[in-house]
Amino acid sequence: MKSLGDAIQLRNRLIAHLEEADTECARAERPPLLTFVIAGGGFAGVETVASMNDFLRDAIPFYPNLREDMLRLVLVHPGEFILPELGGKLGRYADKKVRARGVEIFSKSKVAAVMPREIELTNGEKIISSTLVWTAGTSPNPILDFVACAKERGRIKVNPHLEVEGPRRPLGAGRLRAGPRSRHR
Repeated sequence: MKSLGDAIQLRNRLIAHLEEADTECARAERPPLLTFVIAGGGFAGVETVASMNDFLRDAIPFYPNLREDMLRLVLVHPGEFILPELGGKLGRYADKKVRARGVEIFSKSKVAAVMPREIELTNGEKIISSTLVWTAGTSPNPILDFVACAKERGRIKVNPHLEVEGPRRPLGAGRLRAGPRSRHR
């Protein structure tokens, strides 16, 4: 979830899943179509799951073969509570409020594997779903461990011109680099 385009694409996917699940011939396919997994319990993940929850629950009455209890939204977070940026007290409060709105939260767990109709968590739980929304962030490619240069949070350190610090100064770009953003785009 990085742009308006991502949000529109997600909304369209939610609608497509509701429409497909509403057909009589899709009865057996309803669980994976109506189960949505969101990885990451930070600001982006909690905002995404809350918006999806509201959108889906508001839309359900327009689909005569679907009921609200068929929906399943699952938030997966590696920490003890969601929104760790807010601290323990507010994080636990938010956790309670999100659960009260019908969202399942798997704390102290991460996504371990993703298959076409199943998402496996590090706690051994397997969730039947065909939709995973990733808001958990990314980690640097492990190949960078073998690159001899200055690094910041595991990424290649660059200057404002995307040059790698050092005598040869090759360019560094993409998600493998860390450094200031250029004002000249």
